[in-house]
Amino acid sequence: MGEKISHFLSKPIYPYIFGFFFIIYQTLLFPPSFNILLFILFCILFSLINRQLIAISNTKLLIRYGKLWVLFFWVICLFTTNIYYLLTSLAGMRYGRFRYFAVFIIVIIIFTSYLNLRLSEVHKNTLNRFLNVFLLILCFTNYVFAVQEYYYINERSIKIKKQKIVQGFSSKRDIVWILLDEYTSPKILNEEFNFKDPLVDSLTTKHFFVFDNLQSNSDNTIFSLASLFNYGELLRTDNIFYASSKLNHSDWVKDIKESGYKFNSFDFDSIGHATPVYSLKIHPSNYLDQILYTSSFYLIWNLFQKKNLDFDSYNQEVIKNYQIGIVKNSKVPTFTWVHLLIPHPPFYRNSIGIKVNSKGSTKQETKSKYVEYLCYGNAVVLSMINNIPDWKKKIIIISGDHGERSLFPYGDLRRNKTFAAIYDSSADIYKFSRIKLLQEIPSYIH
Repeated sequence: MGEKISHFLSKPIYPYIFGFFFIIYQTLLFPPSFNILLFILFCILFSLINRQLIAISNTKLLIRYGKLWVLFFWVICLFTTNIYYLLTSLAGMRYGRFRYFAVFIIVIIIFTSYLNLRLSEVHKNTLNRFLNVFLLILCFTNYVFAVQEYYYINERSIKIKKQKIVQGFSSKRDIVWILLDEYTSPKILNEEFNFKDPLVDSLTTKHFFVFDNLQSNSDNTIFSLASLFNYGELLRTDNIFYASSKLNHSDWVKDIKESGYKFNSFDFDSIGHATPVYSLKIHPSNYLDQILYTSSFYLIWNLFQKKNLDFDSYNQEVIKNYQIGIVKNSKVPTFTWVHLLIPHPPFYRNSIGIKVNSKGSTKQETKSKYVEYLCYGNAVVLSMINNIPDWKKKIIIISGDHGERSLFPYGDLRRNKTFAAIYDSSADIYKFSRIKLLQEIPSYIH
């Protein structure tokens, strides 16, 4: 029996094992989304493709290079974004310098080919056993760690929910929240951009309370908003699937709906089960996205879906839908959520709304384009406020989700500094001065 197992493990089956490891690994990142039919389909499809690749490797042209190249092919194809961001962080590269990524691929292929040419058949069998056993152990340990993490996160989530204090919705006034993605704080604009934000004076004149240096608990949109819509719950910042699910199953949206509110969302994400206003495919939303999210196939698919990548078209669609929806009378109090990708790069427009070249090659040019786009966003926001019927009778929040990121290194807290302003005519406006985190606002506005 032992000899049969040893003989079986000496065969180059590791490309198949790696494929199953990848599917299981991606599935266990967020088990609740599991779809048995898609899982089986992925396994069958991978096996068929792998069989074809191995058949190619057995041709006279490639047989002496072995099967290792198939394994590295799958590593590169299935973990494309992981490898790219790893290289980006290690080499300090700017996004878009794919030539470094290409060099990495070429070096790996040359090394693999050289290794296969130098090894004897006995050593190749030993290498096969090692890779097969290693990947099988990896599959098992991945399952164990994923189960532990899943129960830990659920237990931690329950504890946080028990601790949260939500004030009543007694006023039943409409709430309008307009979010400008990547809008940094007035303090950072003044210190780092040498720019005094005119939106501060405009909103102060309208009796908004404007924060000078508010902090977000994340510099990533999905984690910042998922935390915001769950009363500041801290999320694992390396698991986008949990964050996406927490945003979709929002505690705050659930609470306001139970209090008799209607929730209108103008966002590319599904918040509280709301239908996205426009498909951008930035964050995974289902099991299919979850499996392919890190792969080259997902990137290629999005490249062909040009509409999905056009942030400016998304912004214009949101503005148009908002203008139609905000003037409609509702028999019940309404929470209107608006998410604009302004001044988030690419910087599509200048301060007066004319389309411009969105690329900035230098640090100073990036600053200039960011400020121009921010000024355009300011004009859009003020127009949105003025178009709200009886806006002085409502609660209105204008905010970012985090600060500007391209000018600051990873881990720099300036990336988290964001803008926020609140209008609430019936509240003690100075209570807002106690708020230090963007994610604390929901607990203060009821």
